[in-house]
Amino acid sequence: MSNPSEASVTNQRLDVARRFLKMLSALDEPWMEKAYEDSALFHLKSGLNGLLQEVSTNYSLKPVTDISYLLDESNQKGMSIPVLQELNALSSDPSSWLSQLEKAYVTAYECYSKPQAVVLINVIVSSSSSESSIAFYLQSISELVLRYREESTEY
Repeated sequence: MSNPSEASVTNQRLDVARRFLKMLSALDEPWMEKAYEDSALFHLKSGLNGLLQEVSTNYSLKPVTDISYLLDESNQKGMSIPVLQELNALSSDPSSWLSQLEKAYVTAYECYSKPQAVVLINVIVSSSSSESSIAFYLQSISELVLRYREESTEY
């Protein structure tokens, strides 16, 4: 059996997050909501890491999932990688979907009872529920992955 490609792993993680959201909306036991939300967050973060692994492989960078490190390494090699520049800008903005995803992930991973209060300026979701926020993160990551892959095939 061959190993799946980085793109395939990224797709699988995003699909699993999508499935957890779908199962969450059809959940009969409300006490399970947090577990499904946290599972979706884990797979979204894993999908983001998968994208970073795709980038590191495609551009022969070190196999790390640190945005700043990958951006610095690509700059040192004289490469301009738009997806890394976009992710770096998003990670620098505390109101971006990426920063919100990171905070939600850390809250779930560290078992905090509530996330820190954050003012959302540029992020608009249909409601204040965790489910709609997670759906927004999923949509944002999926769009970013598609843009990256389209740009990569153009060169």
